[in-house]
Amino acid sequence: MSSCCTQSNMFNAIPKRALTPEGVDAFRGLLQRHVAPKPMGRVATITLVLVVSIVVIAIPLIFWVAHKAAH
Repeated sequence: MSSCCTQSNMFNAIPKRALTPEGVDAFRGLLQRHVAPKPMGRVATITLVLVVSIVVIAIPLIFWVAHKAAH
């Protein structure tokens, strides 16, 4: 398939159930060799930073406050 026939926002769905287990491995290898990973967009980066911040700061803080309130 040449790039002249597709646009950057198009994709082809290939159902995993249509492949054998060996076919899944072969297809995965083909994708890893020929398809470059798409860099994260700005929204995805901001979302990742917010989630990590919640996990690293907010959750321990909630447990600390609950522990202090229990004593």
